[in-house]
Amino acid sequence: ALLADPWLDPAAAAGPMPAGRSLELVRRVGAFRGFGGLFMAPPMVSCPDGQLLVSDSGSHWLLFADRFGATFQRAEAPAVRPANKSGKPSFKVGLDGKVSRGREQAVFPEVERSQSSAANDTTLAVTTPLSHSIFLFALVNA
Repeated sequence: ALLADPWLDPAAAAGPMPAGRSLELVRRVGAFRGFGGLFMAPPMVSCPDGQLLVSDSGSHWLLFADRFGATFQRAEAPAVRPANKSGKPSFKVGLDGKVSRGREQAVFPEVERSQSSAANDTTLAVTTPLSHSIFLFALVNA
């Protein structure tokens, strides 16, 4: 179950699954290089082959994140590929900070006027032009 949903609470997986899921900001990662982070400029995100890729002025990292933390791994510049379509409802983010997936939606002021966004089946990554952070959203058990 944890392989299928990296945001699943292992304690919840041991018992009956709760009926509801809610859309939440599950993690904020990354920072300006001058303050100990990786990024020289506000990063951009993409999702080639279902992997979250973070780029700033010439550098690229794969972002791996789950309920227990997040790591960045250096990566080569990606080849441009068409987006993968899994057939599942995809995440969306509006300039007003409204994030949605399927019927679930919520407003997050942190990502108003977003600069870039990318999602795989379980996680939406969003960046803004005034932050060196990446905001991660997911459906989690209520």
